[in-house]
Amino acid sequence: MVAGFDGGALSSDGGVLLLRELDRSMGLTRSLASCFQDRRDARLIEHTAGQLVAQRLFGLALGYEDLNDHQALRHDPLLGVASGKTDGEALASAPFARYFVNTIVVASATTMAIVFSSLLAGYAFARMKFP
Repeated sequence: MVAGFDGGALSSDGGVLLLRELDRSMGLTRSLASCFQDRRDARLIEHTAGQLVAQRLFGLALGYEDLNDHQALRHDPLLGVASGKTDGEALASAPFARYFVNTIVVASATTMAIVFSSLLAGYAFARMKFP
C-alpha cells in the first residue's frame, strides 16, 4: 500500500461546473464556436474550436483575463471537464516559442528600419550647407 499526501490534481475553481451547466442550457459557447470556420486538417486537431472557445470563456469568467494564465491552467481538472476534455488530456496553452520568435523578428525589423532611415537622414544632413 502506498499513501500519497500531495493532494493530486486539485482545482480551486469549483464554480466552473455551474458555469458549464449554465452554458449548456444557453448554448453560448456552441453558438460562438459555430462562428469560426475551422480550416485545419481534422486528423491533426488536438483541440476543437468549441473546446478552445469554452476554455477561453470559462477562464475569463473565473477571473483569468490573460492567456498566460492558461499555461498553468492547462492541467486544471475541472476546467478541462467544463471545456470538454473528459479524458484528462491537457488543455490548450499559449505558444510561447512562437511569441518569442515573433518578438525578436519585430524588434529586429524595427531596429533595422530605424538604422536605415537614420543613415539616409545623416547622409542628407552631411551634404547640406548650414549658415
